[in-house]
Amino acid sequence: MRILIDTNIFIHFEDNKVMDESYSKFLRLCSLYKHQIVVHPYSIEDILQDKDPVRKSISLSKVKRYQALEYPPIPTQTELNDLGLNSSTRNDEVDNIILFALVKETVGILITEDVGIHKKAKYLGLDTRVLFLKQALHALELLHTIEDHRYPNIINNKVYNLNINEPFFDSLKLDYPEFSIWFKRISQEARDCWIYNGHDNSLGGLIIYKDEMNPVITHNGEILEGKTLKISTLKVSEQEQGKKIGELFLKKIFSFALKNDYKNIYLTTKKNKQEYLINLIEDFGFKEFELCTKQRDIVYVKEIPSSAPYNRQLDSFEYHKKFFPYFDAHRTKKHFIPIQPSFHRILFPEIEKQQQFFYNNLQAGNTIKKIYLSHSKYTKMSSGDIVLFYRSEDRKAITTLGIVEHIKNAKANDFNKVLEYSIKRSVYNYEQIKEYSKKDTLIVLFRIISHFNTPLTREWLLSNTQYKNWQAITEIDDTSFRKILKHDNYQYFNYRDEY
Repeated sequence: MRILIDTNIFIHFEDNKVMDESYSKFLRLCSLYKHQIVVHPYSIEDILQDKDPVRKSISLSKVKRYQALEYPPIPTQTELNDLGLNSSTRNDEVDNIILFALVKETVGILITEDVGIHKKAKYLGLDTRVLFLKQALHALELLHTIEDHRYPNIINNKVYNLNINEPFFDSLKLDYPEFSIWFKRISQEARDCWIYNGHDNSLGGLIIYKDEMNPVITHNGEILEGKTLKISTLKVSEQEQGKKIGELFLKKIFSFALKNDYKNIYLTTKKNKQEYLINLIEDFGFKEFELCTKQRDIVYVKEIPSSAPYNRQLDSFEYHKKFFPYFDAHRTKKHFIPIQPSFHRILFPEIEKQQQFFYNNLQAGNTIKKIYLSHSKYTKMSSGDIVLFYRSEDRKAITTLGIVEHIKNAKANDFNKVLEYSIKRSVYNYEQIKEYSKKDTLIVLFRIISHFNTPLTREWLLSNTQYKNWQAITEIDDTSFRKILKHDNYQYFNYRDEY
């Protein structure tokens, strides 16, 4: 696989011990498994514009270690217009040209810390192929190992049990001078928190939260009406970043908010220092609300509706993203996907012993977004469609409900394409992907909506639906799907006939 790296990945890494360690591991994995690293000539040209001669010299000495991308495609203005990209600044121009290398399939994936590029990639539908360094490192570690990567549980705790002198809190103290005073106060209040233990049993992640009623959330008096969950602190340690711990935390937050009838969730964050967090929460429906002038923080809010909202403006996927866990069942197709037990265990390890999406014991692999691979020739599936996963052979039951985010197709023996489109979210290892790519491959990026409380068995399906094809992906009729939701008492959906 050919990997394009942005200059922001390596130019400053020697100044940061954690980045140095991550980058060194990344380079070792690329070398060991023969992934080719290239840099874009326009990134090099950008370095040449630096007016600081000493910094420019150092940066050029670093970039010369890597092979430059030869004859990179340069987009015309018409191509940029067709893609919906503007070039109002020099940075925009460089970012667009770098992304165009992905558009033209010149490279497999791009690694960058530039959140602006990540946002543009999402707009272009290329976000599965654009990774932060920590994501890339963790993806390669998962790809090239048969070890079972399991994350520790998220544990309920009290703030007074935490040690503020741990290195985990250093960045918080630096960003917020009053953090130590605030921490002492909320310890005395016995404030609740959720913690995630890292691989060495040190503090790897933390959420501090509180209940509020009709809170004033900005300094100009803006109010969130009703019972509100405030996320006072949400942090993942440098050592644990890239492992989808943020998604685990969001699942915990959403579960807690739904079960306890909160109307809103909100948090504040620094726009220029916590861009990774902002990118994550925006992807799961948080919206920028307004500036909190006290700390120059941005307030982000997610609405938790009490019932499925009526909304004609959003397509089915954007509807789910905004109103998760609700989905629009009226305006979308539904599909039955049979999956063998071995691959079911890989995709959904959390339901081997427990059949609920929201639960207390969170395990590894329990991310919201996942990749499903298939050799099916099925062509009726598209973004926003609902998918029902049927575990064949042993359980012979529908276990899981999901929604499609993206669909990609790869021709037989196009290993690189399968790898490029699945690496960011895949739970399959290198050999499994290699084996899959020998045939035409359907690549489905989907989000889990829910695991069914009681899996729907083949016997039940035979008695209550018209479905009888257990071997292939097939579209499910609307009447059968309504019966499935009713059988599980699933309530987070919209089925309004007035649409």
